[in-house]
Amino acid sequence: MVDGPAPKKLTRNQQLGLRLAEILTRLNEGQTLKVQDLMRDFKTCQRTIERDLTERLDAQKRIEALAYTDVLTGLPNRLLLGQRVAVALRTAQRNGSTFALLFIDLDRFKNINDSLGHAFGDRVLIEAAARILQTLREVDTLSRVGGDEFVAFLQEADAIGAEIVARRILEKLAQPFVLDAVNFSLGCSIGVAMYPADGRTLDTLIQCADTAMFRVKERGRGNFRFYQPQMNVDLLSRVKMDHAMRQAMEQ
Repeated sequence: MVDGPAPKKLTRNQQLGLRLAEILTRLNEGQTLKVQDLMRDFKTCQRTIERDLTERLDAQKRIEALAYTDVLTGLPNRLLLGQRVAVALRTAQRNGSTFALLFIDLDRFKNINDSLGHAFGDRVLIEAAARILQTLREVDTLSRVGGDEFVAFLQEADAIGAEIVARRILEKLAQPFVLDAVNFSLGCSIGVAMYPADGRTLDTLIQCADTAMFRVKERGRGNFRFYQPQMNVDLLSRVKMDHAMRQAMEQ
């Protein structure tokens, strides 16, 4: 005798549906059901539905978390940063207010990551993100936008407020790190862009802040600078000079 395929296990919703169908069938046939039995079945159905809804909501939250946050640090990602800045842009256009964007690049992180491993480097990134968050207000947003790059969005901040936060971040990240009994220093370089003076879109502001950060790197790291239009002119000149030198060497 050959056994047939094992019957599939019914899901909780299928079991609930069968039970409800059974109750309705018995009622339609004129059978009398005890009130206690009906109440018990009703409560069972209610708990099942509530549990199913809770699981669906939890699953939806996990999906949204993956879509809008950085997996490693739990910080908002570029997508969520863009949504929050879009709201701020509309508010600023109505009220004539300002806000600041800080582009933060960790100094010496590559050396640490290469020498101590990526797992260790991930823990350093998590610790660095936590330190930066300590310098911000609840209304501000810190986003991880690259390997060791972060963007801090400072709501309704002027240049003075942006400078205060930049100095706080520099101070926090300059303090020694200790992980697994390993002592090391990190630090960071920060570029600052202001709305609307330096740009009226998120992409433009990030580009300007990145350019200012690059200038800090050129001049020794561990500091901050506000974006200035001349920086783009200087950068373009250096790119053209580098290209000309490469062409001359190839001839």
